Amino acid sequence: AEANLSTADLSPLSSERRQDGGVGTEFVLGVVKSGVAHASYKICWGAGQDASDGSAYTYVEYDFDCTLDLGTFSLYGANYGDMTCTLGIECQLVLTGVSLASSNRLVILDDSEDATECFLGDLAEFSTLGELTTRTGGEPALSTLEVDASSPYTTYTMGIPDGVPDGGERSSYLVCWAHDATLWVRSQYVVPVGKLTLLGPTKQAVTCDLSEECTITLAGLGLSSTNGIMIIPL
Repeated sequence: AEANLSTADLSPLSSERRQDGGVGTEFVLGVVKSGVAHASYKICWGAGQDASDGSAYTYVEYDFDCTLDLGTFSLYGANYGDMTCTLGIECQLVLTGVSLASSNRLVILDDSEDATECFLGDLAEFSTLGELTTRTGGEPALSTLEVDASSPYTTYTMGIPDGVPDGGERSSYLVCWAHDATLWVRSQYVVPVGKLTLLGPTKQAVTCDLSEECTITLAGLGLSSTNGIMIIPL
C-alpha cells in the first residue's frame, strides 16, 4: 500500500475534491492553468474517511491512504519556459509540451506590472503580430500568434521585432497559450507559458551639432561589445 502520497502540482486541481452527491464516482478537477504537461501521471484511489457531514453536491475533504493504482493520467499542453529574442533579428518562440496541436495559439501581454496571470495586463501590439482587427460591433480581436504548420507544433514565428510597441522601455512580456481558442476570446488563453524578454536598445531621438564632438549613448537590455550602429539618410 502507498500511504499519504503527495499530489501532482496541477493548479487548481486537487485529488481530495469530489462533487457527485456523495456517491464517490465523479471528481471535479476544474480547468488546469498551471503544472507540467506529462503523459504518465498516476491516478491513485483510497477509500477514505468522510471528514464532513457529506452534504450532497458540495466539495468534501478527505483524509485517506492511497491504496489502489487506478491507471495513468495524461495532461496535454505546453510547459512553462522563459524566452528571449533580440530586436532586429527574427524571433521564434519555441515551446515544449505533450501532444501539441495545429490548433494551438499564443497571445503576448504587456508585463509592465510583472503579471503572472493571463487575465492581467494589456495586449502587446507588436507590428510583427499583424494589425489588430475589429469585429462586428466594434469589439477588438486579439492579435495572436498561430503555431507553425508542421509537427510537433512547438514553434511560433513572430517575425522581426523592431522595438517596444509603444516606444517605452519595457522589455518583458507574458506569453499565454490556448489549445484551441476562438480567435477573439481572450478568456480562453489561460495558461502562462513563459516570460518573453526582448534584448536590444531603446528607441530614441539623438541630435548632434556640426563642429562639436558627437557621442551617442544607448540604453537597453543585453547590450554588448559586439553591437554596432550605422547612420543612414532617411
